Amino acid sequence: MALINSSGKKGVFFTFVALTFLTLLIVSASVLNTSKMREKSLVIETKVDTLNKFVADVEDDLGRAAYISGFRSLVSMYEYVLLNGEFIADVDSAFDELFLDGTIGGSNASLLVNNTFTDWAGQIQSRAAEIGINITIIINSITLSHDHPWTIRIDLNTTFHVQDTQGVASWNKQKQVAAYVEIEGFGDPVYIVKTNGLVERKVRQTPFITFVSGTDVTNLLNHTYEGYYINHDDAPNYLQRLSGSIDSTSLYGIESLVDIAELASKGVSVKDKTIVDHKYFIGARPADDHVLGTPSWFKIDRSGSHQQLYQVEDILG
Repeated sequence: MALINSSGKKGVFFTFVALTFLTLLIVSASVLNTSKMREKSLVIETKVDTLNKFVADVEDDLGRAAYISGFRSLVSMYEYVLLNGEFIADVDSAFDELFLDGTIGGSNASLLVNNTFTDWAGQIQSRAAEIGINITIIINSITLSHDHPWTIRIDLNTTFHVQDTQGVASWNKQKQVAAYVEIEGFGDPVYIVKTNGLVERKVRQTPFITFVSGTDVTNLLNHTYEGYYINHDDAPNYLQRLSGSIDSTSLYGIESLVDIAELASKGVSVKDKTIVDHKYFIGARPADDHVLGTPSWFKIDRSGSHQQLYQVEDILG
């Protein structure tokens, strides 16, 4: 029978211990590695989730910021006309300058102090920095338009560059947003410029659908004396009025009837012609007719279906 000496037994024991220790070491390292990977994955997941939520908040706020800065910019454009007595030659450029820089023609607009879109973007950057995020907001384009007679549409095309300060996650995202500004209550630039600032008219949509009933012209006169406006595709829209393009036409055009008595009472030299405002304030004199039952100056031109619009075809004389 073979015998194992004591030195051999010790060798086997130490080999067993070494293998056990090595196995434990490998298992521990694997567990530690897995734990670190899970921890790292959780950190990345948290960063991505934070970025997602932040970008979503900024997108939600973007429309509100566009509306506030846009509204104040449009009001400031009218104030410029009011103070300077002149139309705005390039409405789009003037709007961009006000919207982004808070100036018009290089002069500060009081309504835009700390209320430009650029100011809003700066506030967003400050908030982002507090939670470890870098953000850059780029304006690709700003577009002003009408798709309704009583509102101005502001379209912003923007790009967001968002990254956490540790470089773990980042976003590049393009966002289009539209804001709508109602023009009810805005001043009409045409009256300011054409009366040398003596008569100011606010845009208000007429409540009347029926202007004439038989020979009763009460509603038509009230529409005129109250300075109401009506949508008509032969008239300029509000943006065209800001630029002085009075003879332009738009599907979203608006017009009023000039109260000649009011002009005369304010010292404005009056004309004997149609009282449809965008026809009255230009040099040409289209053929017109007096409306029976109204003051002698109450004349409506035959062009652009105005006599049909105001329902006076059967009471002309």
